[in-house]
Amino acid sequence: MCGRTAATWTSPNEDRLRPRVRLIFDVVSRVIPKPDEKGEILRKRTIGAAVTAATALLVPALAATPANAASTFYLQNQESWKCLASSSSTSGKPALIGSCGNARKIRFQTKWGDHLVNVLTGKCLDIALGTNKKVNSGDYVVLSTCKKTAANQKWDVSSGSVVTIMHRRRAGEPYVYVSEKGARINSGVIVQTQPYPPPGRQIWEKL
Repeated sequence: MCGRTAATWTSPNEDRLRPRVRLIFDVVSRVIPKPDEKGEILRKRTIGAAVTAATALLVPALAATPANAASTFYLQNQESWKCLASSSSTSGKPALIGSCGNARKIRFQTKWGDHLVNVLTGKCLDIALGTNKKVNSGDYVVLSTCKKTAANQKWDVSSGSVVTIMHRRRAGEPYVYVSEKGARINSGVIVQTQPYPPPGRQIWEKL
């Protein structure tokens, strides 16, 4: 958590609504006249019309908020402070390290209790197997079409807000964890065996 400031994160909905709220106040303040000899009735009518028009700017932002927003989350790496992200909607394309923000490509949710689904692509976190058709330390993490029975798409996420993401091991496979391969934007994501204590590249904050 070193070097992290309290102001690093804001709510996705807050970021979406803040500029519209500012615009509402700006519109209302510009069109409301000061009281004059025509009386307060005209002023009240103008206020009502201004508020109605300005509120119309806010409604689309509220409607655009995903119904499942409360169940989605970001996974921010504790070493680079960058987020797990999708790279493409095509099945089998690699997961990447991306900038954190409000983009849907870095938002995930749980499906079937043990699958992690990218909100933008609808694809599930998966492992690209090597030639031996088993999971090995160093294999790349990809996003593939979700299949409930796909063993490579089953993960155990530790409890709490700071987590590790362990692949659900099958017989003959090592215990491996999702790990960033590099700290730069668009670096790949791999699975690795875990030393003790777990390195920052294998620890994610669930936001």
